[in-house]
Amino acid sequence: MSILGQALPNLLGELGAALLIILGTWFVGRRRARYRRYTLLGTVGTDGHPMQHATTRPPGTVIRVMVDGHRERFELTNVKVPDGTYAAEPMDLYV
Repeated sequence: MSILGQALPNLLGELGAALLIILGTWFVGRRRARYRRYTLLGTVGTDGHPMQHATTRPPGTVIRVMVDGHRERFELTNVKVPDGTYAAEPMDLYV
């Protein structure tokens, strides 16, 4: 038997193991949604603090939230504010 024929089972085993590791890493990364808290800029809740919204949606997503009895649109960002939450920018404020 040639050297290639003797090494083939090891090579296939290593390729299979690498494929399993890659697929496992991809699957775990997709399942783990990033839960984030966003501060809705320009809003104030009944307690006098800025309103917050928790979601797993990615930055760049536009959400609609009830503020003072009407729906307002906010864009989720990657910008952290001093309280550790992320900023959600109002979209209707700049029209």
